[in-house]
Amino acid sequence: MIRAENPNLPEVIPGGAANNPMGAAALTMRGGEYAIHGTNRPASIGGFVSYGCIRMYNSDIQQLYREVEHGERFGRLALEQVYLIAINQIGSMYADPPEVRYSKFLSDFRDIVQRIPQYYIASYVGIKPQSLSRIRKRIAGKH
Repeated sequence: MIRAENPNLPEVIPGGAANNPMGAAALTMRGGEYAIHGTNRPASIGGFVSYGCIRMYNSDIQQLYREVEHGERFGRLALEQVYLIAINQIGSMYADPPEVRYSKFLSDFRDIVQRIPQYYIASYVGIKPQSLSRIRKRIAGKH
């Protein structure tokens, strides 16, 4: 999938190389089909921009590698949970309309929603802040 969009990508790029889209390191799953990895584009972290992967800051993925060696089973189980949450969110981006995604966000993060800037919420839901504003007005009008 990635190579189809970027056919000039070399077969092998060293981890941490400036042109490596997977950043400093990658924890791959399903034979490399999915991964938890760093990135050479930190601004893309948290956005709906990947191929089913979870992007992290390079320093965070390197710390993860250091810590997982001490708690391998715990780390693996924790990563599986994070991965499942991310995959469900990605599936929701394709299957659910924005209002449903925003409602899920509100129910999943009700304890902290008031402390998160609207542009972060909009990014998480996969819409522009202006669209989130319209959705919030519609929801407020229903109550």
